[in-house]
Amino acid sequence: MTRALRPLFTLISGIAVSAQLVYAQENLIFGTWKITASKTTNPPRSETRTYEDCGGGFILSTRQGTDSQGRDYFSQYAAKHDGKEYPRLVKGVPGINTIAFQQMDPYTSTYTLRTNGKVTATGKTTISRDGKVLTVETTSVAGGRTTTEVYDKH
Repeated sequence: MTRALRPLFTLISGIAVSAQLVYAQENLIFGTWKITASKTTNPPRSETRTYEDCGGGFILSTRQGTDSQGRDYFSQYAAKHDGKEYPRLVKGVPGINTIAFQQMDPYTSTYTLRTNGKVTATGKTTISRDGKVLTVETTSVAGGRTTTEVYDKH
């Protein structure tokens, strides 16, 4: 390889490796996550979140559990991290019927929750650098109260 081409080859190789790392980091969310009650604000009795790659940039999220009063709940959506609203299916508790995400970096996304078109909460989802801990912070618009949920990957 000539000296003139060596820097170009190094640059192209670096870009390819960086792209692979970013892709891997963005996919850290896929899998099953279980609530860590000791690190969660007002924890439910149990909760599991599952994230699946549906293709085309869509992520299928399924959340189910039992709240602190013993009531079962379930919610599900398929959404992209593109800032657009996507419908949520919610059973067991009344509430939010759309969600919109924005990817901030490979480990962090922000979201907006709406009920009948009105913003009811905003939040942030963060995955630890090692991909083992998921933290979801949600702030209610009405009361300004923030809840924090922490999950371990299983």
